[in-house]
Amino acid sequence: MRTRSLKSASSSGGGEEAGADEADAAGYFPPLIGFITSKWGPPLDLTNPDAYTWWQERIVKGYANLEIEGYKLDYAEDVTVGILGKRTAWEFADGSTERTMHKRYSELYHRVYAETLPPTGGFLLCRAATFGGQRLASVIWPGDLEASLRRHREKADGYVSVGGLPAAVSAGLSLGPSGFPFFASDTGGYRHSPPSRETFTRWFEHTALTPVMQIGTSTNDVAWEPTPENGFDAAMLGWYREYTRLHLRLFPYLWTYAERLAVDGRPIMRALGLAHPELGVHPPDIYLLGDELLVAPVITAGATSREVTFPAGAWVDWFNGQVFEGSQSVEVDAPLEKLPLYLRAGGIVPLLRPTIDTLAPVAEGAPIDSYAADPGLLYPVTTPGPASEFELFDGTLVDQDAGPELLALALYPGDTFDQGAVFTVIAAGAPPLAVADNRSPLAELPDLAALEGASSGWLHLPERGGTLLIKVGPGSHAIAVTPG
Repeated sequence: MRTRSLKSASSSGGGEEAGADEADAAGYFPPLIGFITSKWGPPLDLTNPDAYTWWQERIVKGYANLEIEGYKLDYAEDVTVGILGKRTAWEFADGSTERTMHKRYSELYHRVYAETLPPTGGFLLCRAATFGGQRLASVIWPGDLEASLRRHREKADGYVSVGGLPAAVSAGLSLGPSGFPFFASDTGGYRHSPPSRETFTRWFEHTALTPVMQIGTSTNDVAWEPTPENGFDAAMLGWYREYTRLHLRLFPYLWTYAERLAVDGRPIMRALGLAHPELGVHPPDIYLLGDELLVAPVITAGATSREVTFPAGAWVDWFNGQVFEGSQSVEVDAPLEKLPLYLRAGGIVPLLRPTIDTLAPVAEGAPIDSYAADPGLLYPVTTPGPASEFELFDGTLVDQDAGPELLALALYPGDTFDQGAVFTVIAAGAPPLAVADNRSPLAELPDLAALEGASSGWLHLPERGGTLLIKVGPGSHAIAVTPG
């Protein structure tokens, strides 16, 4: 397997960083240094062209030959305008002070790394930014949240919490409308790690349904390494596999919205009250992911149900096909292994194949299913409802229109997804009387193995409120389903 490497770094050139003495002797630190809030020493003066070049050369020399494709850039928050009512005076080589560099420093810090990235595929995961910083900061993470389900300023044993999963959800929902569409908290939290089995599960359920899923705690917990401290087990590992793969499969859906940002600027994650102000409610923990998915993560310790407010229209439970009428609030079941996740009736969510392992390139012959090696068949998920269409980033167009006597589906391939598709229609009810593709009958197949091996055909399964699977090959398709 080929890994794609991301290097963690801090904004400091002092402390234990190699070369600190050299930087000090050359005058690469600010002429006047204010109060230092980090443990790593003062930041480099990146307004000094010589200091900027020196640090960038160290980045290239140290990491470029290692095929580093990105950086997780910590901190850049030392330059404050004051603490406890007193000014913390800073001066920089270009004449700037803390009053202008308080937020501008992060832009310089990000740029010195961004200019070393590969021309394609490189990115920065950043902690601090300001207006305009999204030009350089590909993804923002909120810093060191607590590995818990506590809310901000909730009292814990001997300290006041900065917040755990509830704070992560709030941060992601507020950052998108602020112009930073890609947000990634540390799944599981960071401070006071390790997270409990419940905390880690509820957190990965949430981050799986966000544009970026970042896994990491301060104790380096991973789902496949149970310890007495974290309480992880085989059941949780199974849930983790399910949700991380769902996140990968959502790539065509999420990347389509990412491409649309340049056109309409709409955040990919939108708080319910922002997306549907007509409801008159604004819960801090329910959001739309794109236009078709409603996500209601469980963020309360011990909870196995929660209230969900549905926008107008019908909404279908992603996992079991239960239908909920909109414009109401409902208490829904949410056992630990289940994220409340709903598909808008008639909505279309294009997915990658169920076996996908990675989006990254892999070595030839490696037993790893890679999108980069083969985009494969498209797997649009839909449910009968009002007429709708979804145009993917590559130009592929998927249509759905459900009437009392006919369910019409259509596929028009684009530049990437041109090998065919497997439609998944959930909450489809009873088996259909007939399924036709381009006016020719499709064969009913006996099981999933037969469907996987066939070039075309259909299969009905009882789960998820009746699931209809329809497979078609390359080319354009107009599919007609006669309900049973």
